[in-house]
Amino acid sequence: MLVHIGGLPKGFGKQVCRVIPESDGSAGAGRDGRLALATRQRGGVGVRSNFFWTANRMIAVWVVALLAALVFLLLLADVAGLPHWLVLILSMIVAPVGLIPLLGRLTRQIGQVMGHASKLRPDGTVIPAVALAPSRVLGKELGLQAVGPNASGGSPAALVVLADRVELWSGRNEAGPRWSMSRAGLQIDAGRAQIGIANNWDVVWLSDGLRQLAVSPRYSPKPNGADNDIDRVVRELGQDPAEVRRNSWPERRGSQRIDRRFVVPFYFQMSGANSTAYLPRVERSLVRASAKVTADEVQWLLSTGDWRRMAMGAWFALAVPREEGHEAVLVGMAGSNRDDSALPLAAVSALLTGPDAIGAMETYLDRIVDVPRRDQSFEIVAAAIAHLGGAPPVTPPTWATEAFEELLAVAQDLQQRFRAARA
Repeated sequence: MLVHIGGLPKGFGKQVCRVIPESDGSAGAGRDGRLALATRQRGGVGVRSNFFWTANRMIAVWVVALLAALVFLLLLADVAGLPHWLVLILSMIVAPVGLIPLLGRLTRQIGQVMGHASKLRPDGTVIPAVALAPSRVLGKELGLQAVGPNASGGSPAALVVLADRVELWSGRNEAGPRWSMSRAGLQIDAGRAQIGIANNWDVVWLSDGLRQLAVSPRYSPKPNGADNDIDRVVRELGQDPAEVRRNSWPERRGSQRIDRRFVVPFYFQMSGANSTAYLPRVERSLVRASAKVTADEVQWLLSTGDWRRMAMGAWFALAVPREEGHEAVLVGMAGSNRDDSALPLAAVSALLTGPDAIGAMETYLDRIVDVPRRDQSFEIVAAAIAHLGGAPPVTPPTWATEAFEELLAVAQDLQQRFRAARA
């Protein structure tokens, strides 16, 4: 078979995942089988990266070697009678040059991952990339670096596009991918991710409704050249780049302050059902932010159509007077397009509006009832309708009822804390 190499270079919360039933685990398994499949292939959740070198390790070795060389040169300067300032200047010149072989090493590793994935998936399109997880928890599960100020270089990876699924490989001799999902349920965003203290890379965000990953293409070895290749990756994934960019996080005049204060610090942990697992990590900051958010800002967040803003608008609606937020919550519930925003909105609308939310929830279920758009939020929102005394289109399974009750408990707890912070 011919292999199409796409160019050679030179994250529900844990409670929901625990109760989702496992499918047959075949390579093309559906949504319920993805996590179980990846777990078996990697030998268990929580596996550490067994890749022979990672960017973090290479940077650590570089720093240690640089410090050792600096100490040696300072001692040598004392013996030779040279001024220390001369050694420091030479070190400042040589240190950046020492990063060049590290970049080459990382690039070669990406090529090795691609070669290994190509052998095991000869009918796939293989895309050179570095991969990052949105949180440390998911990063630990998948053996990948996490975005943020501590990230350095990302994890060498290959994204393999097959007829029925997309796989992420990171390792030169692993038997299976780190992550796999059906193309029918693939959700794509074009955006940016923080890498290190001052760097932001252009990435493609991939989500299966349960987990989210950032992939930065490396057709070119330079990270700042990734933006030119984002559209190419989106096309390889079978979607229209113009449509993906249009539906990705909208940038509007005057929105940066709201995003920076109320969205960016929290949406990874608080979208979908993630809050049941990750709330303790951001709770103090979230409560402080709730004391400053206004009803107008909440209404705007819920009206944008962006899932990140809508998810946080739902939670912050608990901080403003009910009469100023409940209508926007119902409109947001009815207009939600994915589980990341729909599940927080289901819990918050049930708490704030009671049975009045049933109609908005039914509208959401009508929109996602078709299998290609349907995810676990269908059963969880159905559980919310049953909780409010309505008649859901399906009888919610036990795991969905438990998941909704956990989300509702989070909403009730946050409502009390937000009110205390604003008192």
